[in-house]
Amino acid sequence: MNIFDDVKQQYRKGDRVTQLIIINIAVFLLFLVVRLLLLLFGGKEGEQSFQTVLRFFEAPNNLADSLTHFWTPITYMFLHEGIGHLFFNMLSLYWFGSILQDMGGRKLILPIYLLGGLVGWAVFVLSAFAPNLYVGNMALGASAGVMAILAAAATLVPRYELHLLIIGRVELWLVALFLIVVDLASISALNPTNNGGHLMHLGGVVAGWLFIRELQRGRDYAEWFEFHFNNIAAWFQGFGKQKMTATRGGASKSQPKTVFNTPRHSSDDEDHERVLVDAILEKIKRSGIQSLSDKEREMLYKSSKK
Repeated sequence: MNIFDDVKQQYRKGDRVTQLIIINIAVFLLFLVVRLLLLLFGGKEGEQSFQTVLRFFEAPNNLADSLTHFWTPITYMFLHEGIGHLFFNMLSLYWFGSILQDMGGRKLILPIYLLGGLVGWAVFVLSAFAPNLYVGNMALGASAGVMAILAAAATLVPRYELHLLIIGRVELWLVALFLIVVDLASISALNPTNNGGHLMHLGGVVAGWLFIRELQRGRDYAEWFEFHFNNIAAWFQGFGKQKMTATRGGASKSQPKTVFNTPRHSSDDEDHERVLVDAILEKIKRSGIQSLSDKEREMLYKSSKK
């Protein structure tokens, strides 16, 4: 198995956090190759050409340009300008996304990431109307989506403890609060290095917080998103597949496929219990630990003591 097959297998078997990280890294490598080729054959003009290509996928702060380049509110959140930018965003996505996925289920990751990015983009566009606040012309990066995931995790399990070097144990809500304060303190009219980015982070925070608050009120938008996302993914997977095979006479007929399902029999009570525990763990992976019934929690607790 080569490296591409290995990545493909990890993507198919991976959780939502792993899939998002793989997509972001793949996009970064693709644009890196494009940049190297343009520099190799074009020199300084090649760099200008690359910036032109990059701007085609970045998010402009002009609403008119955003409407004509309607794909940019999605594409910008998978672009990164350097290895450091990519590394810290993916590291944060792994840390906070894993917490949210373990505690709330994998179905929360993608809709919150996308919603955070879209709200961050909307804040970026609207902030351009502020007369005395320079926000920049273009935006790129996964930061708004990552901050949405952090805010969602901190809202869902605020007392979750992180073990940080030197500092020690810190509850998740304090980490989120610290980063929010940093963004607020970094917005400045005197030194406008990344006002747009900080405002987008705050937009992502609001999106993640609202998503979980709605979930706690009984409005599960992740379930709706997961349903339609799976339907779209299934359509793309089935698109172009040949369902009919040609016969010698030129006619086509479907090829029936017989599938033999062998029922799984447990040889004893221990095997049966293991099957049930595996099913409970899979349920936690899909929908989070809060979806378990009292009986399932008790069974999981007893199993952990053995």
